Amino acid sequence: MKTLSFRFDIDTHKCIRSGVPRLLQLGQKHQVCFSFFLNMGRSISVIESIKELRKKNPGSERYDMMSAQAKLGIKDYLEAAVLNPPLSNYKKQIRAIYESGSELGIHGSKNHALWHKHAGSWSEEKTDAEILWAIKEIKKVLPDYQLKGFASPGWVSPDGLERVLAKYGFSYCADYRCQNKKDVIKMGNYLPYIGVNMLGEPGGVAFFENCRVKGMDKNEIVAYAMEAAALNENTVIYDHPYYAGMKEIDCIGEIIEKAEESNIKIVTLESLL
Repeated sequence: MKTLSFRFDIDTHKCIRSGVPRLLQLGQKHQVCFSFFLNMGRSISVIESIKELRKKNPGSERYDMMSAQAKLGIKDYLEAAVLNPPLSNYKKQIRAIYESGSELGIHGSKNHALWHKHAGSWSEEKTDAEILWAIKEIKKVLPDYQLKGFASPGWVSPDGLERVLAKYGFSYCADYRCQNKKDVIKMGNYLPYIGVNMLGEPGGVAFFENCRVKGMDKNEIVAYAMEAAALNENTVIYDHPYYAGMKEIDCIGEIIEKAEESNIKIVTLESLL
C-alpha cells in the first residue's frame, strides 16, 4: 500500500501555541496521525540576529520562501524576537501531541538558530551535550517519552550525529532531503534515515510555503501532492505548524481526503521503519 506522511517541525512559539492544536484537531477529524519534531529550546539567538543586521549584505542567500515576518505576523514576530520563549514552556501542547497518538520527535536542542548557524562545526562532544540536554528537557514534561526520530534545524547535521543518536536509542534520523526520489528511506552507518521528498529546493524549504511563493493555488497544490503520492511508494510532505497549521488547514484536509479516496494510507514517519 502506498503511504503519505506529513512532517511538521516545531521551531517557534507560534508553531506550538497556535498551529499544533489546529493540526491535532484536523488529525482527530480524519483519524490520522502526523509526525512532529519539537525544538525544546529557544527559537532565535539575539546575538546572532545582531550580527546579521551588522552585515553589509544580510540575507545574501535567497530561496523561494516567505519572510519570518510574513509567516508569523508582526505581533508574533516581535514576540519571538524580544521574548524568545523556550518551547519547553508549552507543556500542555507537548502533552497533547503525545496523547493524540501522533509521533513526537526532537528537533535540535537549546537554540534553533545556533544549531542552524554553527552545528556544522561542532565537535561530537558538543553534539552529545546538546542532544542529552534535549532528551532531559522533554522527559521533564513526558517522563515516559520513548526516543524516536531526530531532525536537525536547517538540515545541518553536526559531526558524529549518527553515533550520538544511536547511543541514546533514537530510531532514526530525519536529516535527509530526497526531493523527487521515490525511496525516502536509506541506511546510515549507525541508524536509518527517513527523508522528505515533497519540499522546495534549494534550501530545503517547507512544501506549502514554497508552493505559495511560486504562485500555486490550493487546487494546484493538492494535485501536485496527489500526483507524487500516486507515483511514490512513500511520500513525505514537510512544513511548519506556524504556517501550514494556520494558513493551509483546508489544503491539508483536502489532501487527506483525496488520499483516503485513493487508498493511500496516512502514516507517521516512524511507522515506515
